[in-house]
Amino acid sequence: MFLFTWAPYEICAFVHPVCKFCIPNFTLEVVFWLLWLNSTINPMLYPFLQQRFRVTFIRLLGCSCRSPPEPFAPSSRTERDCQMTRMSRAATTC
Repeated sequence: MFLFTWAPYEICAFVHPVCKFCIPNFTLEVVFWLLWLNSTINPMLYPFLQQRFRVTFIRLLGCSCRSPPEPFAPSSRTERDCQMTRMSRAATTC
């Protein structure tokens, strides 16, 4: 996605100062809007590519119809409590 939206801009930014009439204004406008499209899609696309984000997002929405596997989940209650304690300590030290 990054290459598709930024490569045309980089090419135009390189060619346009050298040859002002080689690239039509309409093309420059389209290339500019591709940059905005990239900025719009990134916050939606990349987080959903990460399994941990998807699992947490589904849990926050309250969708308990399907629980995906959690390979990163603690195996016991004691381990989970220790992990929560570490997380709360880290949050208070910031």
